[in-house]
Amino acid sequence: MKSLTCLLVLVFCCLTSQATHIINGNIQYSFKWLNLQGQEVYEISLIVYRDCDVSEVGFEDSVLIAVYKNDSQKNLHDTLTLKLTKEEAVTPFVYPSGNVSAAGCYKRGFYTFTFIAPKLHKGFYVVWKRCCRRSLDNIVDEEGITALAFIPEEGIRNNSPYVTNFRESMIMGSNVFAELDFSNSDADGDSLVYELSAPLNGLNIHTPIAFRYPVTLPAFSTVGYKLNHSPRFPITVQVPIVLNADNGKTTIFSNRTGIYAVGITVSEYRSGKLLARYNREHILLFLASNKSNGINLEVTPYGTNALECEWNNTTQTPVQRYELLKRKVGAEKWDTIAVTGLSYIDSAIEIDTLYEYVVRGVKQDICWFSLTKQGKNSFGVFVNEQNTPSLKIYPNPTANTLFIEINEPRSTVVITDLAGKTQLAAQYAAAQGIDVSGLAVGTYIVQVMSNSGIATARFYKN
Repeated sequence: MKSLTCLLVLVFCCLTSQATHIINGNIQYSFKWLNLQGQEVYEISLIVYRDCDVSEVGFEDSVLIAVYKNDSQKNLHDTLTLKLTKEEAVTPFVYPSGNVSAAGCYKRGFYTFTFIAPKLHKGFYVVWKRCCRRSLDNIVDEEGITALAFIPEEGIRNNSPYVTNFRESMIMGSNVFAELDFSNSDADGDSLVYELSAPLNGLNIHTPIAFRYPVTLPAFSTVGYKLNHSPRFPITVQVPIVLNADNGKTTIFSNRTGIYAVGITVSEYRSGKLLARYNREHILLFLASNKSNGINLEVTPYGTNALECEWNNTTQTPVQRYELLKRKVGAEKWDTIAVTGLSYIDSAIEIDTLYEYVVRGVKQDICWFSLTKQGKNSFGVFVNEQNTPSLKIYPNPTANTLFIEINEPRSTVVITDLAGKTQLAAQYAAAQGIDVSGLAVGTYIVQVMSNSGIATARFYKN
């Protein structure tokens, strides 16, 4: 009976170690100082992310990593058993245009140690291997993972690039356009170059945990991709990722659903010389296409020097507060504007400058996002990127007469309320304007129809 109990415990431990719960991992290091013997001292951290929704398996109390010399044979310098020094929950980085009703369970574990490099060293490779990854839609199941970093030769005293946010998992709504940021930061100010690559494979399901490493640096294989997926097309062949090599950013539009791994190689240069390459991985989680983004947002000109943002909540859950995110098109940083109610008039804009807006609705730790909407005000001219007629309305707001300027000789004007019900319709005579004195106080939509198309703007009747 005792033997049977031991056997059952052994089987349970094996099944636990094989659990597919790892999202990814990376190794980062920083130069600390020279000790009294003149040796370089580095602090090295293995950072592992896991998905605690798909498996209850936690981080190992200790892991084994290997350090290889950068000599002609790439011989093993040492193996080190590292204790788990910190574990913490992390929140996925939610991009504007995303929608999340449950952020999921993600945790990050740190295995940190001090490494003293011997004098006259030529550099070191730091390696950690494991199995298995959580199930993904673009990589074959039961693939392992390798975290790899390179410390340059003595005298360079380098700090590796590091990921500043939990960008390893990004939540986005489907059928939306979004900008992804895979960038790293570098404490030394070194130049970083980004390129798509295949994630590195690691151990297998039969040997999921490293108990030893080869005596020389092994060749590193890459993961296997499922049909219609590759490093350049990690989501699908219909959705290529074009990565900006200088800043690690890309823009993407996809109506796909699922979870996909994206591999990134970060090359570090100093004074034009290559110091090291680092393998990074990121997870993209696309929400189901039948989930709405939760908030509808419209952006229209207001008067001659402002933009009006109006939104409504289409979820079934009351929102505790709203936040309005704003930036100039092309800018990196989003500014957050405190708002109350369901509208905001933004007068802090530059004329003829295109802005992007996103509304975020928050209830405790749950967020809903609107789609990204653009708008600009050209002294009251409605701006539309679909080559529709150029439209100017004034005064806005107005109590009596609304004047319209449009680059068409003949046009039909239709005024509707926000519910789409027609309030006025007429052939437009520019000299007379349109009498709107009979309309109730509120916001209305003007549609001007001509041979060139339809132009739309909003005005407020006071």
